[in-house]
Amino acid sequence: MTEKYNAKLLFNLIVSKIELIYSKNEASQITKIYFEDALSIKQAQYLENDIWKELDKIKLENDIKLLENHCPIQYVCQKAYFLNNFFKVNNHTLIPRPETEELVILIDKYFKNNINLSVLDIGTGSGCIPISLKKMNPNWDISGLDISKEALKIANENANILDVNVTFFEYNILKNYTLNITKKFDIIVSNPPYVLNSEILKMNKNVLDYEPHNALFVSDENSLLFYENILKFNEKYLNSNGFVFFEINPIKSNQIKEMLELFHYSDIEMVEDFNNKIRFAKAKKQ
Repeated sequence: MTEKYNAKLLFNLIVSKIELIYSKNEASQITKIYFEDALSIKQAQYLENDIWKELDKIKLENDIKLLENHCPIQYVCQKAYFLNNFFKVNNHTLIPRPETEELVILIDKYFKNNINLSVLDIGTGSGCIPISLKKMNPNWDISGLDISKEALKIANENANILDVNVTFFEYNILKNYTLNITKKFDIIVSNPPYVLNSEILKMNKNVLDYEPHNALFVSDENSLLFYENILKFNEKYLNSNGFVFFEINPIKSNQIKEMLELFHYSDIEMVEDFNNKIRFAKAKKQ
């Protein structure tokens, strides 16, 4: 069922509904994204009084209810913007963060002049890391793996939509260290779960109620579990003189550096993000 809506009045209505849970500026920004990404209504249109759009009434009402219930705008629109491209997302995949954009840029910066490299992303989610690297470096051989069948389905869809050839595997990094492939990689990258359970109280409802917890949180007692298992995996699948890149929890940076040293990595660098927090680790396998 469709109805015609005055774009400006509808914009103001949605802002008024969601500014009960967001600031007015945040509510306006979220509504702007919704209009452009979900309704295909540009700013010039929803600022004009005489622009009317025919919209699906039921879907519109459902979307507004989701926004009122703290659902992230990316899940409402079912897409997220990451490094100049839209990626399909749903509640089986994390919403890509700006920090992870920095991680991709960091890898591209270090290896931009290398024509042929093999890269593996562990815990790929929506596929934003390997797909973005492939867009930047078409000659690289790039793969991603994840434990979630549902996430891998989204990653494959994103690779098809963005017209890149990335291979995805279903794999549980905590279960074993044998992957059904024979090749090794020059770079292994991961943005694993690293938010401590003790930090949950600091998280917003839009994260806690909608994003997949198994891709976000780790126990305080075993907070480096994923990093340790990835480094064990690397013993078999990362080439000698190959590099590992991690996105990390800043409060665990010293322990991750110590773990890399324990596994005999060299050229270890701990890199700050745009908020001046140590967010990334880079190291070379001996």
